[in-house]
Parts: sequence; structure tokens; C-alpha cells
Amino acid sequence: MGKKNLGAGFAMPAENARTPVSEEGAKSFISKSGHAPALPGARQRSSRLRRAQAEDTERLNVHVPIGTANRVRERAVKERRSLSDAVTEALDSWLKSRPA
Repeated sequence: MGKKNLGAGFAMPAENARTPVSEEGAKSFISKSGHAPALPGARQRSSRLRRAQAEDTERLNVHVPIGTANRVRERAVKERRSLSDAVTEALDSWLKSRPA
């Protein structure tokens, strides 16, 4: 048997029929945040640290240069304090230094 007859005798499977979905039906697969909702029973992705959030706090996500992030982490560890405390102190200081 040569290379030309290598697949002889085998039939390709038929493509699965696709179920048509309306535009409204398709939108139900996307949450308001733009991400696909978790499947029922799927394990939810969580942050590395599960911390109870105080009622008088709000979570902020900020992007800083890698070097700055590393220095802040190192300093917070050396001072035995949380990143939240360090960032809060820095932001409070910055806000006080600039009139509104």
C-alpha cells in the first residue's frame, strides 16, 4: 500500500448538525459583565486570599508597574502590614497633598 492509498477504506464522519439559536437566545449565554456565566456545578474561580470585606470598604483594582508592585509587597512584608493598609495610607497622603 502506497502513500496515495493511506486513507482508503475510511470514511470521514458526517459533521454534526448545528441547532440554530436566535440572537436573544445567544445573548442569554453572556452575562452583564461580558463574560460567559459559570456552568451549574462548576467551581468558581476565587482570589488567592479570601478576606472578609468590611462594610465600610470597597475593592479597587489598580494597575501599577511591576517594579512598583514588587517594592510595595516587599515593604509591606517588612513592616508586617497588609497591602490594603499600605495603599490606603499612600492614597490618603496623596489626596491630602493636593487640594480638590
